[in-house]
Amino acid sequence: MSQTGFISAETHNLHSGQVEATLAGEVGLLARNIVIEGNKYPGFENKLRGRVIVSRLTQDGLDYEGSAKLDAVEFRNMGQLGFDDTDDPRFSLAFHSLGETTTNYVKRCSFNVNFSPALGFFSTNCVPVEANIFYHSVGSGVIDEGSDNVYKDNLLVSILFPGTYNGAQETQNMDWYGAFNLNKATNPVLENNVVAGSEQAGIRTYGENCQDASLWINNEIHSAIFGVLLWKMSGDADSPCKRVSNMYAWRIKDTAFFMMYPASLLLSNVLSVDNKLGTNQLVYRPAALSHEFEDKTATVRDSVFVGATPSHTCSFHQSSSSSILFFSKSKFWEGGKEDGNTGILFASFMLSVNMAPKHKFNELSSYPALHGSSYIEDVTFTNFESRDNCGIDVALMTNQGSDDAIHPIFTSGLTFVDTPEDNYVFIHYTNLVRVNPSDCVDMDCDGHKKVVVTDNDGSLLGSEQATLTSEAEKEWDGDRSHGVGDYRIPIPLRQNSDGSAIPEADKFPNKGIVRDNSCTKMATWQGWKCTNLIHPMMIIESLDSDTEVRRLSPIGLIANPGPNGYVDLVNGPQDQSWCFGYTCQERISTFYTVVASNTVIRLHLLHADPSEAVVLRIYFPKLQRYIYVDDIYVAPKNLDTSKLTAYQLLGEGTMYEPTLSDVNSHCIPNQPTGSNYLQRSEKLLHVVLRGGQIVDIKTTPMIILTTGLVVDPNNFYEMEIASSPTSSLSSNTSTAPGGNVLSNEQLDQSMSNIVEYYQTGNSDKFNVSLDLDEVNVVEAIEPPKEPGPKVTMEEGSVVIEGAELFSQIQQKEEEATLNKSLEVVVYDTPTSSIVVDGVPSVVVTYTLFDTSPAITVLNDNGDAVESLGHSSDPWQFTATLIGGDLAATLMGTRTVAYQDGYANFTDLSLDLPGSDYSISFNVTSRLCLTSHCYTSSKLLS
Repeated sequence: MSQTGFISAETHNLHSGQVEATLAGEVGLLARNIVIEGNKYPGFENKLRGRVIVSRLTQDGLDYEGSAKLDAVEFRNMGQLGFDDTDDPRFSLAFHSLGETTTNYVKRCSFNVNFSPALGFFSTNCVPVEANIFYHSVGSGVIDEGSDNVYKDNLLVSILFPGTYNGAQETQNMDWYGAFNLNKATNPVLENNVVAGSEQAGIRTYGENCQDASLWINNEIHSAIFGVLLWKMSGDADSPCKRVSNMYAWRIKDTAFFMMYPASLLLSNVLSVDNKLGTNQLVYRPAALSHEFEDKTATVRDSVFVGATPSHTCSFHQSSSSSILFFSKSKFWEGGKEDGNTGILFASFMLSVNMAPKHKFNELSSYPALHGSSYIEDVTFTNFESRDNCGIDVALMTNQGSDDAIHPIFTSGLTFVDTPEDNYVFIHYTNLVRVNPSDCVDMDCDGHKKVVVTDNDGSLLGSEQATLTSEAEKEWDGDRSHGVGDYRIPIPLRQNSDGSAIPEADKFPNKGIVRDNSCTKMATWQGWKCTNLIHPMMIIESLDSDTEVRRLSPIGLIANPGPNGYVDLVNGPQDQSWCFGYTCQERISTFYTVVASNTVIRLHLLHADPSEAVVLRIYFPKLQRYIYVDDIYVAPKNLDTSKLTAYQLLGEGTMYEPTLSDVNSHCIPNQPTGSNYLQRSEKLLHVVLRGGQIVDIKTTPMIILTTGLVVDPNNFYEMEIASSPTSSLSSNTSTAPGGNVLSNEQLDQSMSNIVEYYQTGNSDKFNVSLDLDEVNVVEAIEPPKEPGPKVTMEEGSVVIEGAELFSQIQQKEEEATLNKSLEVVVYDTPTSSIVVDGVPSVVVTYTLFDTSPAITVLNDNGDAVESLGHSSDPWQFTATLIGGDLAATLMGTRTVAYQDGYANFTDLSLDLPGSDYSISFNVTSRLCLTSHCYTSSKLLS
């Protein structure tokens, strides 16, 4: 008979007796009357012993199928170390390729010293495994790659890591084993099992599907590095949500419930006692670089977390096993407050798996995902207190390794027992070590400065819908190594349109995330509690192809500009490439910000209700932007539809601005997502953003003829290029109605046509009478360039000590490009042309003219016309020899472009002597017969 019991047991009644936690060492009887013992092989006593395999085979045309009904059998000194291939599993006992079976079971057996995993199932299903004892297994106690196998009342003790077993140091062994290794098991039943001592994990699993009824009941794990390790390192999710439930984990050295998977995660009905960290949930995919998003969640529900029982001492967590030392103690959780225990770590949402175990298990090594949210519901925290010389135990905490973004957290139904308020929450300050050229470059990373926790029912913060935000203002104008302060606010936010400085007190005297009088600083939490503000998270995302290599930060956010205004800075995610440090920085231009709804600030709102809205005022040096909501163009509010063209912009005025006043006819409750206003004088785009919809701001090049006219891309093909007096003809490269696509070349041609009709005197090409003195053209913004190839981890990159940073070089280039693009090209009305400098009166054959003829075109005022024709197609002047010897040839470049007010002929010469030569200069690229299109000059040879 198999017998198990407890020794040195202690029971703690917690939460007014509603929770009972028993901490006890297990005792199991290993001896059985029937023994299967492996032979000793000299020199291999601790490696190669016997094995039993139950399988099927075909021989001489006959099919044979094995069967094993094992009850009260002792497997002693069995298994073969290192032979764990699924095609040839040399375990103490293995079932292979039996399919669904009802004739096999393993009950009340003992596996007494195993030099491999003790028990394995491969393509074998529905086998009961009940009341067995597994002692001293190398790798795993049980490996299951079948389906519907049933594990009840089993005890697994002393599960050893192969990389350090028997004094080994397998430095390349990065494998992680569970006492129960169930990654490839389908629908295993787990009831009343105990794992008592594992050098790695208690249970390695991909969890249960959330939509299915749970098959796990009352399982216990203690004395392991990880309790339950739900860790999928590659491949796709087979379910939209994975669950771990009905588990009790105590005195786990790292994390009781570690969950990392490409789907939503649910931890429910668990008890965590005396653990260094209760749970850490990491959800990955889709990639932020793909600009795709899924509303994945990480939830902890109906559970109890105990910080430290009375008998818990510091020495347990301060000790290190051989496997911890093998992987390095620094790879494991060290983020507790003063090294105390932590209940729940706020979940992380990221692009891909992190680099554990080569790097920290809690640390992110990829960009944040776009969307994600955490829910902590009906959870009890008890005995989280400050312990002498043991640190400060905290119920809820940020992940110190999530430097770039911590997605919104929502709480409800929380209960705190024997836990002071100071120990409810702890928000880490930023990691100063990340302020370096290889990571967040020259200012703090955003993750720990943009934390927002919403209390849905008041059980955490004392007021329903209250919020807790981080101290984003930390070290503002303080320690300059953090790189934050007024000096980092973008210049356009600090200046008036005339370039004069705006006094700080007039616009943004306050720093950090916007607050009001209801906000209280929670010093021990390192955050702000606000009971009268809703703080949704807003994402600003660049969709350009150069999003990784073009730095847009720091971005300044001004809330409620004025004497009560706030300013905050956003840096963006850190460099996750393998360009080490100084010369190459790749950082996605996606920014995670915290705003307050129903305020005006200077474009995803995560997990906000449609009734919650913000008005954004975004500064753009060039207002070549259009607003789209769900890929539908939204015209600006100051569009005058009464005009002939239906594209006339009205003048500026506050009546067009989306505001928050209840008496204003344009108040937010009546303004849908995407309502916008172009304020050209201040270069501001005003736009309404609500929960539930995404606003895209698309850059579209335009041509300006006069002022105040805009054509939206969807209507571009509905009007002739020159059919109306439009000030802006524009389109983007997306599909217009009818499937038309306007390329940059086509846009240049459109611009060229407008200028052409005007300067050649062909104004009749316009269907409407125009009286224009000049045409002004703002050139199109160049489309972003594709980034170059990435540097891999294996390649690294060449680092030049002291070299200029990539971002610094790029900022200089972009500033020059922007300044150039802001220049307005003026196209005057040409009226006459003259020859400047002229041609020499005497020339020598085959010799360049002593003076170079230059043609300039004048306007009505006698001033030089700087540009003839659009820059994409400037006018061409051609020099033609007239008179003299008919056999003579004018040599050199005879056709030149008109640029910067001149057409310069710099290398003309003649090949024959003669007299009465003249040179005429004519526009040859246009049909133009007016006086400004030709002139002549006489020379003597």
